[in-house]
Amino acid sequence: RAVLSATASPVIAERTRILYGGSVTTQNIASLLSSEQVDGALIGGACLEVSSFATIISLASTTRSIGV
Repeated sequence: RAVLSATASPVIAERTRILYGGSVTTQNIASLLSSEQVDGALIGGACLEVSSFATIISLASTTRSIGV
């Protein structure tokens, strides 16, 4: 977000949603979303297993209130 603020503007940096696109698992979703610099996550292969995906959704919703 700091780079975006410096290259574009602070307003654009604040309004831009930053999504984590790396490997998301039930073990790391809470720590990823705990960062103020990450606004969400792109769930890839983890969504192929329903129980894993449901757990990720549950952990994400308890880690942070999601507002878009």
